[in-house]
Amino acid sequence: MSLLRWIEPSKIAQRQIDGRNLWVAYEGSMLVGMVETRDNKYISLLFVDKAFQGRGIAKSLFKVALDEILERDPSTEKILVHSSPYSISVYKKLGFKETGPITEENGIRYLPMEMIIQVG
Repeated sequence: MSLLRWIEPSKIAQRQIDGRNLWVAYEGSMLVGMVETRDNKYISLLFVDKAFQGRGIAKSLFKVALDEILERDPSTEKILVHSSPYSISVYKKLGFKETGPITEENGIRYLPMEMIIQVG
């Protein structure tokens, strides 16, 4: 499935029905960012509209998602993501480390990354 099909509103809605969690950020009435998680340990989506990047929106969205993940399961030890090459630096700023080489599946290139949850 292509990335554009993955982020269609109908596909996002179906994933919500299937148990994924989604948080969004608005500027007034405009949707400017979103983060989606699955299985209480994977970041499925983290997007911020280009015009709103660099304002801490991704960091805020990730913090809300991480807080919810830890509230659901305080024993969670790590968060995983398949970062697009474009987003690697963002995830590194959030505390993620590379866990393998850049890979391609279904025409989508990504870098597997993880963030170890620091206890205490």
